[in-house]
Amino acid sequence: MKKSLKTFIIILAVVIVIGLCIGGYFIWRHNDMYIGKNAAIDIALEDAGLSRSLVFDIGAEFEKSHGHAWYDVDFQDHSMEYDYVINAVDGSILSSSAQPD
Repeated sequence: MKKSLKTFIIILAVVIVIGLCIGGYFIWRHNDMYIGKNAAIDIALEDAGLSRSLVFDIGAEFEKSHGHAWYDVDFQDHSMEYDYVINAVDGSILSSSAQPD
């Protein structure tokens, strides 16, 4: 009985270590492949001619579908609401819009 418990614990530990390694690889790969949320926000703000201190409700969401990845970046200043779609790989602006608040 004790030997089978020891074997189970060893197998469980090995599975956990392998899972952590695989998870770490995908996190590393994600960080290495994409520009990141902060860079996407900076690109959108620069295009709008605004600084972080002049805007509020800043948000950026990473999205991926069919081999394409992008960030949806939204923010507002006191008169306009901005919406940007930023390519997550190269930082190019895929679309942008500004509407009165």
